[in-house]
Amino acid sequence: MTENQKSSPTPHRGRFAAMWADMLNRAHNLPNPIKLVMIATLIGLLAGMAAVALKALVALLEHYFFKHLNAERANFRLLIYPLAGILLTSIYQRYITRQDCSGGTAIMKRKLMAGDYHYHTNTIFNSIIGCAMTIGFGASAGTEGPVAYSGAAIGGKLSQWLKISPEWTRLLIGIGAGAGIAGIFKAPLGGALFTLEVIQMPMTTISVIALVLACLMATGAAEAFSAFSIDLPISKLPTFEPSTLGWVVLLALICGFYSVYYSYTQRVTKKFFMSIENPWAKNIISGVGLSLPLFLLPALFGEGTSMIATILNERPLNLLAYGPFAYIEVTWVAMMIAAGGILIVKGAMVAAANNGGGVAGTFMPTLFAGCLLGYVFATCVNHWAGADLQVWYFALVGMGAVMAGTLEAPLMGLFIAAETTGSFRYIPAYIIAVLIAYFVVILCKRNFRLTKVSDQAVEG
Repeated sequence: MTENQKSSPTPHRGRFAAMWADMLNRAHNLPNPIKLVMIATLIGLLAGMAAVALKALVALLEHYFFKHLNAERANFRLLIYPLAGILLTSIYQRYITRQDCSGGTAIMKRKLMAGDYHYHTNTIFNSIIGCAMTIGFGASAGTEGPVAYSGAAIGGKLSQWLKISPEWTRLLIGIGAGAGIAGIFKAPLGGALFTLEVIQMPMTTISVIALVLACLMATGAAEAFSAFSIDLPISKLPTFEPSTLGWVVLLALICGFYSVYYSYTQRVTKKFFMSIENPWAKNIISGVGLSLPLFLLPALFGEGTSMIATILNERPLNLLAYGPFAYIEVTWVAMMIAAGGILIVKGAMVAAANNGGGVAGTFMPTLFAGCLLGYVFATCVNHWAGADLQVWYFALVGMGAVMAGTLEAPLMGLFIAAETTGSFRYIPAYIIAVLIAYFVVILCKRNFRLTKVSDQAVEG
């Protein structure tokens, strides 16, 4: 073989590199706003694909583990699933990737504050795989924090690859995080507001335009893989009734105080796990702490989107199915007791999943808790006051109110609740509910010297 034959592939690689260099040179000659929008659009598309991959993995695992359960009796497998998920996730992080992806949003915020914009390529995949194992095995938490971290890593890594300035890199990390949230919720405005309200990243007009475009691209990518459907569709959406606003105010007050309690349980649980030095002990305690409530109340399994859909579409709800109390007759009293138990432990379980070795998020659980709280409120008012409140409607409003209060992000709570359900016609009720819940939290924090709720909430 001649020397020329041995080196024949080189010209092809050389031409490709030359074409890529020429394209970059041409891009460098473009005005900065156009370059920013182009890069943000690409980040949005990639973050949307990451959200699609995470959703698919979680759905695959949840379906596999849940299809073997019996709805009419206790399922002792539920005592094993979350514990196994936490242990596998911890082993994956500790020995395979050697990278801690727990509390991805908090890690991202700390890196931004420290001016550290370097991300490993593995970060893009590690948080998704870790979250899939945590949630897919039944841990009661969400998927949004890990996908926001993955989106931030996409923005950071692409910036490093294109040799972009640190100022732009910081901006693109925030854009990637918002696009991840938009993709997982199919909520472009909610994703953009995550970057502005939760991460609190200062932006100019063109930066906000780039952020919104990235979130639209992420949402479009997620919708394209789900036949452009809404994740939590509501079968009937009657016209908005202003006469319900009095009851909405009362529910919002309750949601505000519940948000304070929810965040308090998260903070206490986090402090408890931080006090445990042995990682194996932390994993086992977290796994057991997730498994026992799940065994008693299997409605806590995973993100809980099926339960939310059941309530919003007024389908028969049985919170005791698949558990040791499945034999009990489905009465309103039994459902209220079960719902109360779920609301009491939900915040602590989310914190256990995030701080005990798992990789999970904290946003979807607030929608779950708000939906259940609205269900309890409307059902109790109808029974005791003889009213005729639409249970699904107050569950819908409760979703936005609890998210806004827990995260101290009223606009994000409003738009994510509206976008994930397609219920924009109820914006007046959302506005009242999220603002009241938000101000209740702010006043309680000021008067009782509570630490900032959102600092704990965004750690997923």
